[in-house]
Amino acid sequence: MTTNLQPRSYPAAYFLHAHLANPKTLQKVLGTPHLLKLHKACLSGYFAAENCTVASAGYGFGEWQDEAKVKGVVHHVRDESEEQKLRDFVSLAGVVGVREVEFEAVMGGIWGRKEWVRGWVFEREEKAKGEEENMCKGKGKQGAEEMEEEEETEAEEEGMPEPDNYQHPLSQDEMEIEGEPALKPNTYDPAPAQSRHDIPASHRILPPPFSSTHIFPRLSGGTPDSTTPSHALAR
Repeated sequence: MTTNLQPRSYPAAYFLHAHLANPKTLQKVLGTPHLLKLHKACLSGYFAAENCTVASAGYGFGEWQDEAKVKGVVHHVRDESEEQKLRDFVSLAGVVGVREVEFEAVMGGIWGRKEWVRGWVFEREEKAKGEEENMCKGKGKQGAEEMEEEEETEAEEEGMPEPDNYQHPLSQDEMEIEGEPALKPNTYDPAPAQSRHDIPASHRILPPPFSSTHIFPRLSGGTPDSTTPSHALAR
């Protein structure tokens, strides 16, 4: 819902910014069959967010801030129905009003001639500002607690000092002192290789005793086989 009086005569120049400064967006809002030709403009004494179509008067500490400026475009509204479409779109941001202002626009085609235009701007009213503040206060303690929890979480992630009651994990020596079994890492530790002299005599594997029958079968009355050397058989 919007307030304040409408312009008395048409066409009426409107200072538009943010989303409405885009020709395609403005075409959809007004329902025109073709893109609108817009001229660049600058409004002094006001400020507005990049994504907000409503401007706010540039009052700071009770004084008028001339350095506050909003960049946008100028569009000449043809009739009351077109003006109402603009107001319906802007009113989605809250309760707004219409104020008559003077702003500088780049006119004159390719030459870029600047001139002052007297027109209208959608302005955020004090009532709307109060509603936003009440909405923020309406969160109450729950909202404040949630913000505190988020800040504490962020502080812990950034490496804040540990609390006094924090218990560090015990080292291996401290665990042995307290009588608890120390945990050993799960690593493979192969046994060292044993030499021949380290093996007990009862566990040693000795070679078979020397046998002359195996090497010289004829001398001991054995039968020659494939293992008998050829020079031994020749004798």
